[in-house]
Amino acid sequence: MILILKGEQLNLKQLESENRMTKHNVWVITKFDGTEKAAVWEVPRHYSQKEVEQIMQRMVCTDLSPSEVLNASRRKGYPLRAAFLDRVGRDPAPQFGPGPWCIARIDVREYSVRTGNLSRSQANSNRP
Repeated sequence: MILILKGEQLNLKQLESENRMTKHNVWVITKFDGTEKAAVWEVPRHYSQKEVEQIMQRMVCTDLSPSEVLNASRRKGYPLRAAFLDRVGRDPAPQFGPGPWCIARIDVREYSVRTGNLSRSQANSNRP
């Protein structure tokens, strides 16, 4: 089928293919302040869990004082060591932070192939 709009010919199949959506796995990192969501970020799925955990530790550091960062960076067993940057629990979804805290999960998002923008519809939206 061919559409003619304002003197231009558009092939309907070409138009549909330009706007097609594709699904990508991403890490979704959510920062909470108490029970309220403070921020949400996406990281490509090819990042390893260890890399995502390092990102989350850095995010937790933004809410710590310099002395808290120093004490959290000390070796385990040191008397003044703080656990602010230690992983919380053994859940498969990594979690870090004492006050404002971060959690990560893998999610499937739909993106426009043409624009690269996130669509409003999301598949498998598991909320923490």
